[in-house]
Amino acid sequence: MKVITIGRGNDNDVVINDITASSRHLQIIQHDDGHFSLVDLDSSNGTFVNGQKISGEKTLDPYDFVRIGNTIIPWKKFFDPKKTTVNNDISAPAYHKPEDEKPIESNDIGTPDFNNRTTEKMSSKSDNRTPAEAKEQPTPPPPPATAPAPTTKATLKVIRKRRLKGCAVSFSAWVDEKKIGSLNNGTTLTCELEKGQHILKIISFEKDISQVINITDGCKGVEVNVSIGIGVLVGRPRFKEVKYF
Repeated sequence: MKVITIGRGNDNDVVINDITASSRHLQIIQHDDGHFSLVDLDSSNGTFVNGQKISGEKTLDPYDFVRIGNTIIPWKKFFDPKKTTVNNDISAPAYHKPEDEKPIESNDIGTPDFNNRTTEKMSSKSDNRTPAEAKEQPTPPPPPATAPAPTTKATLKVIRKRRLKGCAVSFSAWVDEKKIGSLNNGTTLTCELEKGQHILKIISFEKDISQVINITDGCKGVEVNVSIGIGVLVGRPRFKEVKYF
């Protein structure tokens, strides 16, 4: 069995110049059967193996990475059979980060994250898709096509029957603020109206009158009869009759 002690104190087999290291930080042991183990000697800041902080003794695999503070420990070199002694020079066994190098966090030691590696292996068993396929989201089906609402159109007829041959009074007919024509004696005006509510207005020089026209499903036409007043009401229009078909 071979034991190597590592720490900041000069009495260690390997001395590291790292202020985060304890005087006697850890031991690495090579057992008689050939396997290795690491023992943290109750260090102040702990020892990290593959980014995970350990306590007590832990078995080491050949590819495990050991870190104290910001220093990676090349522990396998200490047990090289070609070397008969361990060099106590800190520049030989220990790697020290340059001053301009980013400090190494607990999971950032420049080595693979073995916890993530395990997670990836476990997920690969349950999901055989490639990363590109895994990122692809299924395209949602298009919404069902909505049939356009049927449009009902009806014919509006505005009729002024011939009366009083000598009467030359002229009206104008408007639907929804749009003029559809002049309504003279014996004239019929027509226009198309869509489903809904419309306002028919008759305008004369003496009086204006209005009528609401409702076009509903199944309505094919509306006939509006307009007459002219007689006697004292001469020249004034009035709605005589409104018929829906």
